[in-house]
Amino acid sequence: MHVNNKFRFIKKIPLGQWVWGFITLAMMGLIFYSSSMAGELSGGASLGIASRVKEMLPFIPFSVETMHYLVRKGAHFTVFMLLAFFAGQTLIYNIPPFLRLFLSAWFFSAARK
Repeated sequence: MHVNNKFRFIKKIPLGQWVWGFITLAMMGLIFYSSSMAGELSGGASLGIASRVKEMLPFIPFSVETMHYLVRKGAHFTVFMLLAFFAGQTLIYNIPPFLRLFLSAWFFSAARK
């Protein structure tokens, strides 16, 4: 039995390529959206989280201002770490091995300077 496929020209691509690429683009969009927020709005949200943490854990020897700083830096670190992970997974699925080797060597040599 022959099934008439209207989309014969579309190459079958594994689901992993689409999923990791979509997650990477979504994370980039989230970072872009968050960076366009006003500083007072963003600072107010993280200050609220810091004061909440201080209320829940009063034995932490940091002031609310220090907790605010740690919350902001921790959020930046976490978001960019996740972006690097998702982008790496996207590259693993979408770039041929020889090109991955070249890009890895270039990245590590550029990062050393």
